[in-house]
Amino acid sequence: MGAAGLAASLGGTASAAAWCGSATIQDRPATVTGRSIRVIYAIPSDSPDRGAERAPVISADVDEITGWWRGQDSEREPRFDRAPFACGLQADLFVVRSTETAAALQVDDTRFEKLSDAVLGATGRSQYEKHLV
Repeated sequence: MGAAGLAASLGGTASAAAWCGSATIQDRPATVTGRSIRVIYAIPSDSPDRGAERAPVISADVDEITGWWRGQDSEREPRFDRAPFACGLQADLFVVRSTETAAALQVDDTRFEKLSDAVLGATGRSQYEKHLV
């Protein structure tokens, strides 16, 4: 489930937050210690990169998920991978272009494995990191 779907299922409606960051294919230094959740924008091989258009909504989803969690448990919250930008800490949006086409990723039986392979191929595997695609 994507971040927008998750935020909607939590009762909120994510809207575009102030976004001054930039999506990247490079790993930025972590701003939190310990296990973190890396936010991924995955693109099929034959689709345009709409990262600049989607980034504010994805960032708003991350903020909304964090806010909901704090409302449920003020002692803990998910540690999303964030990066410092001119407007403050934002979700560190990592762009992954899959080698698979959009049609190939429509197949439910293999979608998870194909996206997982693309993400792990681009980011590497870390015991300290989870991925939100």
